[in-house]
Amino acid sequence: MAAKKYGFAGLPDETIHFKFHGNAGQSFGAFLAKGVTLTLEGDANGTTISLPGEAEALAFSPDNELLAVAGQGAIRLFETQSGQPDSGTPILAGYPAPVASISFSDDRRWMAAGSGDAVPAADPG
Repeated sequence: MAAKKYGFAGLPDETIHFKFHGNAGQSFGAFLAKGVTLTLEGDANGTTISLPGEAEALAFSPDNELLAVAGQGAIRLFETQSGQPDSGTPILAGYPAPVASISFSDDRRWMAAGSGDAVPAADPG
């Protein structure tokens, strides 16, 4: 309902906060509207990634080894097996508008991101 009513802009940060105890699956929190926060005390099924804020867009590399996560004006790459930041790639920062989409080239050599102001491309290695 929040996404339908408030659209892409969402709610102000921390408007709604849910706290869960127990176990969660891989899609826990996958489709949250901006302004909704989930906290899990317990176990998560699969690899978990801790983000400094909310994710605006996600994309897996073609080989499924990397996950690109956009949020707070930057794109960060994570190793899918460990959930840790990819040490070989810098954080791609400087997006003044929310990033709406991320895509990798078939050979994983290039990544493109689209936001309300630009569509930069980067070489993730």
